[in-house]
Amino acid sequence: MRRKRQLGISPCETYPFSVRPICKVVEERQWRRIARSTTDRVRMDLTTAHAIMTVYDALSPANREKFAALPMRKMSRVAFRILAKH
Repeated sequence: MRRKRQLGISPCETYPFSVRPICKVVEERQWRRIARSTTDRVRMDLTTAHAIMTVYDALSPANREKFAALPMRKMSRVAFRILAKH
């Protein structure tokens, strides 16, 4: 989330489609319901969204694709496990 605003464009617009709703939660500092599919619907709070975006920003491009393809619940579990180690 350390990308700068350029010409009024939201930093979330630079992220892939699957990660944008999570970025919007961090940007707006407000929870929201996120539904990527009919089976992958969650309520995302700010703490979880920030943890996911912190891990996503730190990953290499190849691992970002794999991380973004995970279901939301698994993505949050992985993010908190990684952050707990550091």
